[in-house]
Amino acid sequence: MPALHPDVGDLRVRDDIEDLTISVGPHHWHVSLSRFDQEPQEQQVIRAADEAFDDVRAVLADETIIRLRRTDGRIASTMSYGLDYDRRWPLRSDETEYLWSGRITGTARGAVSRALLQSKALMYAV
Repeated sequence: MPALHPDVGDLRVRDDIEDLTISVGPHHWHVSLSRFDQEPQEQQVIRAADEAFDDVRAVLADETIIRLRRTDGRIASTMSYGLDYDRRWPLRSDETEYLWSGRITGTARGAVSRALLQSKALMYAV
């Protein structure tokens, strides 16, 4: 799927037989069949596909943050986490964070934090 914002990069899902590889620009992660090895093989495939679908949905819904660290202008490392992950490290000067819709700037970071607090408040109010 072509990138919504050019700085983020295209979204791809690749079937590597034993796992599904999801990538957003330079960042990627795997949903492995082995995570469900207690299930029959047919069920492993279904469970992995369901999890990959949920991961892609979270990216497209701007619920997944992708953090890039650059060294000498090149990407040195990447990581991702959900909006609701509450133990993330402070952003370093060589790091940039993105949602599917684009870069998270200082103002957007505040909006993301407010949205997270509101979603947690709603979750506990139910």
